[in-house]
Amino acid sequence: TCDSAKGHGELFQYLGLTYEDPRNYLFCASSYAEADSNCSVEYWCRDGVCSDGLSCFGGVGCNIQDFFRADLKAKKEANHEANRENDEEEEGSAVEEDKESNHFFCGLDWNVVSNECSSAQHCPTGIDDECELKGAICFAGTTCDSAKGHGELFQYLGLTYEDPRNYLFCASSYAEADSNCSVEYWCRDGVCSDGLSCFGGVGCNIQDFFRADLKAKKEANHEANRENDEEEEGSAVEEDKESNHFFCGLDWNVVSNECSSAQHCPTGIDDECELKGAICFAGTTCDSAKG
Repeated sequence: TCDSAKGHGELFQYLGLTYEDPRNYLFCASSYAEADSNCSVEYWCRDGVCSDGLSCFGGVGCNIQDFFRADLKAKKEANHEANRENDEEEEGSAVEEDKESNHFFCGLDWNVVSNECSSAQHCPTGIDDECELKGAICFAGTTCDSAKGHGELFQYLGLTYEDPRNYLFCASSYAEADSNCSVEYWCRDGVCSDGLSCFGGVGCNIQDFFRADLKAKKEANHEANRENDEEEEGSAVEEDKESNHFFCGLDWNVVSNECSSAQHCPTGIDDECELKGAICFAGTTCDSAKG
């Protein structure tokens, strides 16, 4: 549903970095004290360059994303309040499947986490620092439940797809690792048993054993756009170009619902996406021709 012609994607310059990125804390001013107390969007110096004789100061108490993430902060506060009220109402059952912490899961968006429970990371302490993904929040009150096995696949899907550790497999030789890789022989930490060695750079990626749904979705998007190309009459008008709807993200639905902050990727190539592990999705509802 994203449409660049409607201004979708314009907030990517502010929200495209992970929350902890040091560049989020750079602001122009005449002194550090001024930068720390009077930071604003117009004085953000992501690239370290300022005008009007001002200097770019880092490590100040402001984060540029806080000016735009009020919705995220409100959602987290609402989750906290909802769980506080639930705590007051519940009778304190100690049964494992009913524990509040069973529903604490990491992610960048509450809805995405609740829709991808199998691969989400469980964070039983409720602390953001427990989350391995940079910028992730430990959301409370998700629809995921660790007592039902949710989160068990995170050990396989928690890394970005391109991470070299996904290509490590145990075997007696590289040839064997390359031709007979399987889940039980994955050696993420480089350790093997039974006298085997851990070989890297093989032709298998551990995530391919679990991401059939993601691959199917990408292939479906590709096929849908191929059929659209065959049906359309080839209009060259900017707002009708297929590439106007190419946008980066980790999930097609999230991209289509957050067009303003999504990154446009006109080439259709995943490598164009700045966010690690992101895919350049085709056929989103975003449209760059609309701004």
